[in-house]
Amino acid sequence: MMSVACKDMGMNCSWVGKGKTIDDLVAQSKNHVKESHKEYWRDTMSKMSDAEIKKATEPFVKTA
Repeated sequence: MMSVACKDMGMNCSWVGKGKTIDDLVAQSKNHVKESHKEYWRDTMSKMSDAEIKKATEPFVKTA
């Protein structure tokens, strides 16, 4: 199982995504940011490709 925490990526947020693959985490992260960090989504992530989001997320992924 893999996980990624929003707070580890610089947000003041307790959300943690869990999944079997990095692609699972990227999809969850995108949905979370769209819903909970609308300004960051609008200003930053909406302009990024999935590959760019994946590259930005990977350093923060933890494996259990």
